[in-house]
Amino acid sequence: MFQKIIFGLLSVSTFASATAAVEMQSKIDSTVEAIESRRGLDIGGTVRAVYVKSTVSSDQDVNAINQMPDREMNEFVQLDLDMKFRPWDNIRANLLLRLGAGMQDYFANSATMVNGQWINVEGEIGKSFHWTVGDFRQSYSPLTVFLPGVDIMYEPTIFARNREMAQKEALIDGNQRNLQGINLQFRKNLDPVLGEFRAEAFFARLRRAERLDTTGAEGNLLPGEGIDGALQTGTFDKYATAANLEWFPFDRNLMVGATYLYVFDDEKSKATTFYKNDLYASNRGSQPEFNYIKKPINFRDSLPQSTHVISARVGGDVAGILKSKKMILDLTAEAAYSIDKLYQESAIPQTGLVPHIDGDGNVVLDPVTSEPVYVEGVLLLQDINGVPYDTSWATIKATEENDKGLALNANINVGYKTDSWMVKASADYIRNDSSWYNSLAQSPSFIANRIMNSDKDGNLSKYGVYAPLYSSFDALYFFTPKHAPASTYLTNDDYGMENGQTESYNIAPYSKTSWGSNAYTRKELALIDQLSDASIQMALPNGLATANRTGIRANLLAGYGKDNMIEVQGLFTKLDQVEGIGSSKISYTEYGGGAKIDVFALIGIDLPLELSGSYKHSERSIGNAEFTSDFINVGLYVRYLKRLGIAAGFQMINSELSSTAALVQSVQMSNLKVDIAPILKGTQTQWMVGLDYTLTPHAWLAINYGQTIVSNKYHTVGLVDASGVVNSETNLPDYVSGINAEANAQTIKHEFTRDIIQATINVEF
Repeated sequence: MFQKIIFGLLSVSTFASATAAVEMQSKIDSTVEAIESRRGLDIGGTVRAVYVKSTVSSDQDVNAINQMPDREMNEFVQLDLDMKFRPWDNIRANLLLRLGAGMQDYFANSATMVNGQWINVEGEIGKSFHWTVGDFRQSYSPLTVFLPGVDIMYEPTIFARNREMAQKEALIDGNQRNLQGINLQFRKNLDPVLGEFRAEAFFARLRRAERLDTTGAEGNLLPGEGIDGALQTGTFDKYATAANLEWFPFDRNLMVGATYLYVFDDEKSKATTFYKNDLYASNRGSQPEFNYIKKPINFRDSLPQSTHVISARVGGDVAGILKSKKMILDLTAEAAYSIDKLYQESAIPQTGLVPHIDGDGNVVLDPVTSEPVYVEGVLLLQDINGVPYDTSWATIKATEENDKGLALNANINVGYKTDSWMVKASADYIRNDSSWYNSLAQSPSFIANRIMNSDKDGNLSKYGVYAPLYSSFDALYFFTPKHAPASTYLTNDDYGMENGQTESYNIAPYSKTSWGSNAYTRKELALIDQLSDASIQMALPNGLATANRTGIRANLLAGYGKDNMIEVQGLFTKLDQVEGIGSSKISYTEYGGGAKIDVFALIGIDLPLELSGSYKHSERSIGNAEFTSDFINVGLYVRYLKRLGIAAGFQMINSELSSTAALVQSVQMSNLKVDIAPILKGTQTQWMVGLDYTLTPHAWLAINYGQTIVSNKYHTVGLVDASGVVNSETNLPDYVSGINAEANAQTIKHEFTRDIIQATINVEF
């Protein structure tokens, strides 16, 4: 462990001045010595340091219309100190303290970030009962409590490391969901026949009633968009409580389990806030009491929600019962039933003083004061021209309903293994109703966001997969804990902050990442599904708990040699919607395969030389509306000395959307503030090569260089007029929408390249 600590400290010093490094080395050495001298204290953690310079360019920006910086540099150091305090044998306190500094604030000691990322107290009563108060992780089953992830077959090591760092920065650990509250676990091993009995329960708060940054990037899926699911602010405190029972008889070779889960809003915690009354100001009102109006914090989720989930599951390890060490044969089946409280909402217009409008539609002014004359009327439902403004300011009349859904999942694994080879086939059967809903199983860990060079997208970066410079690789592999955006008003006068704001984020530091462990509401999940990256998460964007799916998923794995020196894998997925739109249902198909081989291991050299590759084809179709995607991975990792090695990777995503599907997508996204130009044909290519110094699988220093090259052909029917002028209110890049295209052009092509220089350090100790 000390070798890892020293390695991490020396590596971090490359990101700091010599003086700072010496001071840090001295302080940490002193801390380690002090901790070692005291019984009951232990320390571990992770050193994570990243330098990324990304430069974006496009040959189409010949007139330099976009004045935002072409280059973005991210440089930060994080030290996660995982401190464990054990004052008594049966009680422990755990604190994960994150110390961080970025390029822009490293030399300002007062600006260095120090956060308590993980705090809990845990202990045991006897040998069977364990309790935790504070932060904890929990996973029961894919239909109850689970964190769906992203699976990329034989992902090149050079990219997989970046994704590992991004997920660890978000404190994601496998499929366990991060929760905060009280967790109780009882486990009793009875005897070989009766096996083990488990009883578990937790109570956790998922969301606080608070107003977040309602116009910026923090706490929003689509800031300032004004549509359902766009805000993640909470009108109520949201809680979850669960009870889980499992019995494992016959030496734990059989399993019977049941789970009850209840997610609910605390009605007593309802919070409101004041919103600026822009309509009143536009009507030339002068009475201060009308300048602001009081509304629920999230007026699009202003009613208390509650969801009950009941699950039962059985399983068995047949090979274990037969006491066969070579055979693989096990199966599980689970059924889950959800009851979700919904509301049929209707607006009751509020009445109050409104500007008096004459028969010609003009505001009546007082002849003495020249101020508007106010009369009793419908409040704030239309402007002076009769155009509806914001009916959500009205009182909501709600009729309560219970939406009930059923989810079924069955899994079987069958195979055979020896000391020299193995083969295993796995299959899942899925049937989830369209009404099935469970936020603690369906909320994904990956939501595609814009990361590097996001300033270049300006107002459009919030649209994620629809942003002009979006690429799947940017969303998967890069992150910035604290990004300071550039103002769109690039001058040095006093109005830079005021005039330089965007509609995607406020000009203030914010975190950029696609990874998290939040639990989302039904409206938020519907919006996330609309904004998902179909090339990565098409068939099951919410894991095995994805609603409105029925079909199978299968996987075949074969390996040869110790630790599978040669490994081959294949996959096939065929799913349909349980309930479609009208008589039309969407079908999903995925198939592909891949392999990896450790050449040096085969010839007896105790160093890795691993070659890997994979291919996956994905299809989504509803009649003639089709989307297809091909994802290719090629990787090389070799160490020519004990610690020194070379890593290289290549990835390509080719996608194609039919014209009919493009029209459907335009209609589906018509609720956004901009017109979406769907990508008819897209090609994303990423390659990277670098040198690395590896201590262990989770301790390395790497210096890499690579490129991301993107070419998109957009569907622009209706977005270009007869004069060849492109509509500027679209998701097309500003330098593309600013050019003159062909008259009534039906397609427009856009290409850009991102050059990346990267240095990363990751040391777990």
